[in-house]
Amino acid sequence: MIIEKVLNNNAAQVLDDDGRSYVITGSGVAFQKKQGDKIETSKIEKQYILQPYNDEIITMYRDFSAEEIEAVARIIDAAEKSLQTTFEANLLIPLSDHIHFAIERHNKNMPLKNPLEWSVRRVYPEELRVGIEGLKIIEEVVGVKLNPYEATSIALHLINAQKNNGLIGDTMQAVELVEDIIKIVEYHANQRFDSESLAFSRFVVHLQFFAERILTHTNYGGKNDNFLYEQIIKNYPEAFECSEKIKHFVAKRYGYEIEMEEQVYLVIHINKIIN
Repeated sequence: MIIEKVLNNNAAQVLDDDGRSYVITGSGVAFQKKQGDKIETSKIEKQYILQPYNDEIITMYRDFSAEEIEAVARIIDAAEKSLQTTFEANLLIPLSDHIHFAIERHNKNMPLKNPLEWSVRRVYPEELRVGIEGLKIIEEVVGVKLNPYEATSIALHLINAQKNNGLIGDTMQAVELVEDIIKIVEYHANQRFDSESLAFSRFVVHLQFFAERILTHTNYGGKNDNFLYEQIIKNYPEAFECSEKIKHFVAKRYGYEIEMEEQVYLVIHINKIIN
């Protein structure tokens, strides 16, 4: 691999023998290196291929500062450790792009409030914690203290990257949908749920998959059990009544009909959270 651009001692943009561009990171991987030098592949800890993106996006990426790229690489590392997952290369450019323009907006005194802050805080607390840590990394590496609302935007990019072929718009819609359902249940039960509780966490996980099925119009795929359905109505009348409100909401808003099997599991989760 040949260096195209040194980002810092621990990161560089490189070109392989087949003409593919990468961003590579590793301790001291670019120390005392310059454009045209070869990289010792044994020092590479991570690499992000840029080739799948079109020339316009790669050109845009090359305008990012070395500090911005370093900050993003460190945020991704922190996210992988905290969320115990591995992110694909498709996170690097959109997250870099967002942070680059967030810094530009900051320098022009044009901060943007993210309307999903409260929803992300409740539905994806771990990703938001990484977003908050990301702001500290940006301040340390780039020297810019971004608006706290940007932590939510970083979190949304992390959430989106964990979805298969997801788009950030779909991710935002899913977060809003989960929050809407939580509000329906809270209003029905006349109580505010403890977002730190295990019951709430389990409920949210169920709703995240539920929201995916609604937005993609994918059926649950189970076998409808009339006896179990009747038992659910009999044993959990309050939770069932709440599920009917949710059923009406998603049918009207999203054109999605909740199947019997899906509603049974929804009632069970609602009963747990309200009790």
